[in-house]
Amino acid sequence: MASLPPVDRPRDTFYALFLLQYLFTMALFDCQVWYPPSIVPTKLAETHAWYISHFGDPLMAQQPPWFRFLMLSELVYQIPAASYCVYALWNKSPKAPLQTLLLCAWGAVSTATCLYEFYFDTTMKLWQKQQLGAMYGFYGLAFAVMAADMLLRIQKTISAAAAAGMEKKRR
Repeated sequence: MASLPPVDRPRDTFYALFLLQYLFTMALFDCQVWYPPSIVPTKLAETHAWYISHFGDPLMAQQPPWFRFLMLSELVYQIPAASYCVYALWNKSPKAPLQTLLLCAWGAVSTATCLYEFYFDTTMKLWQKQQLGAMYGFYGLAFAVMAADMLLRIQKTISAAAAAGMEKKRR
């Protein structure tokens, strides 16, 4: 059976589009810390500085080592993995659920780590915690929902394969 166009698979369409915008966010914004300053366009560097001053994101401003590690994981794992997942979801690859589960589980845990840090930060104002919590929270929730959906798809596939195997044994 031919795969349906992504518009006929609304969850996969949303997931692919979400990951596509996430790719651009990671590559153009989050990972700037790992690029030589000479290759970062002025407008992107200015946008990054504006974000830090406007929202007061202490993680982006101070970049503690554990947060730099999360940004490094975006550069070396999440960007390639998200690129593959966009392709796999768009083309209904049977490998999409496992790869997307792994990526989104990592995204949910790393985002939850940042939210946990905001919650216990004593220097942030309440409005900062609310704004940053909403922005980071959206990503964390999207990752968690996607991971849960992919886990259910994998479980469904395994159950169907197990049932088929049991049926074959009975014959």
